[in-house]
Amino acid sequence: GTVYQQVRETGNFKADNQFLMDVDALTKGQKLLAKEFPQLADEKILDLSSALTMSPAHRALAQKMPGVDPAKFKLGRPEFSGETLIELTKTVREKATAAFKAGDTGLGRFYRGVSDAVEDMMERNVAATKPDLLNAFKKARETIAKTYTAEAALEDVTGNVSSRILGNQF
Repeated sequence: GTVYQQVRETGNFKADNQFLMDVDALTKGQKLLAKEFPQLADEKILDLSSALTMSPAHRALAQKMPGVDPAKFKLGRPEFSGETLIELTKTVREKATAAFKAGDTGLGRFYRGVSDAVEDMMERNVAATKPDLLNAFKKARETIAKTYTAEAALEDVTGNVSSRILGNQF
């Protein structure tokens, strides 16, 4: 709606320390697996984590110098347009829904966690740049989250809400 349109037009959102920590916490287990059991690590999770936490300069360094941890270099923080972040949250929410329906709760929780981390970062940026928009943005987020939760728990065949699917989301 109009609130999300205003957020889209806010400009670029800079990743803050909290966002980087949130994404790191979501991927910690997969990073541990990747070190000792790379065949078990989920590349989707690791790739999205890198895209969210590495600046373009970090990604370029990683491509030029494989094996070097680009996070050790201070090359700036990632920035994202409001429009891109809105699309990202929609996409990862849809992926979370699909993962939960497929019974892949780990991937579903990761995608939902990414959406929450992105929206929380957006909230902090909006609070700093457009505080008058913050409450409306929080309300819009809450409404959308409720809609996605209910939609994800709908059974395709019966149209009923599945308590099993709903319970897996929490």
